[in-house]
Amino acid sequence: MGGRHDGLTTPVRIALLPIGRELLTGRVQDTNSRFLAARFFEMGLRVVRVCAVDDDPAAIGREMRRCRADGATVIVCTGGLGPTPDDLTLRAVAEVVGRPLVEAPEALAHVERRYRELHEAGRLKVPGLTEDRRKMALLPRGTRVLSNHVGTAPGAEIPWGRVRVFCLPGVPAEMEPMAEEHLFPALAGGGGVVVRRLTRTFAVCDESSLAGVIRRLQPDHPGVLMKPEPKGYGAQREMRVHLECEGEAGDVEARLGRAAQALEAALADLGWR
Repeated sequence: MGGRHDGLTTPVRIALLPIGRELLTGRVQDTNSRFLAARFFEMGLRVVRVCAVDDDPAAIGREMRRCRADGATVIVCTGGLGPTPDDLTLRAVAEVVGRPLVEAPEALAHVERRYRELHEAGRLKVPGLTEDRRKMALLPRGTRVLSNHVGTAPGAEIPWGRVRVFCLPGVPAEMEPMAEEHLFPALAGGGGVVVRRLTRTFAVCDESSLAGVIRRLQPDHPGVLMKPEPKGYGAQREMRVHLECEGEAGDVEARLGRAAQALEAALADLGWR
């Protein structure tokens, strides 16, 4: 969560690291980052970086260090928690945060229970623990184990100084309910600094028509991003403009309102409403 540092509020800065070669080859689409980014925005939290990473501990470690250097206070890794040799996320995280991998009793009990439940439900032929299944219970020392009620691999929250690292499975059907149960509640109410969006629609046929207006208004509304959403060129002559701002909740709403009014007035003067 956001905290206090030298008397100032530290805003939450989130980096998303979807992990897996399948993302880099285009075989699998990264829907996890879209889901997480949208939900974090609803919570008023800002995602500052999204970077797909290969199944390579060096690459994962490099991106984690870059995220922290760029000011991330939360790093969310998705993917690479399973039993196969290419599932290397927790090994990489352990190396980066300087904590040894240990077999966590809580995680081991979770894995054993999930395989037993799947066997009893007739979804799995062989119950019990194998060497590959035990691998999913190897977590960096000091990890908070996050339960997984859909799949078998538990998630993890690992402290890294002032950075909180969350590791969740890559399968969306597992990741999404785990995020709802563990991740979002852990970051709710973080620090008093929020991100908000205000959207307006205008009868403008293309974004180049807005460029000069936005450029003229921007200096009077620092910290407010005015971002058109182009829809191509066609019979529907309208365009949405998203205004986004970060700050204290009440101040953000007022700044967005003033910017929207100024944009509406400027476009009305040009005959666009």
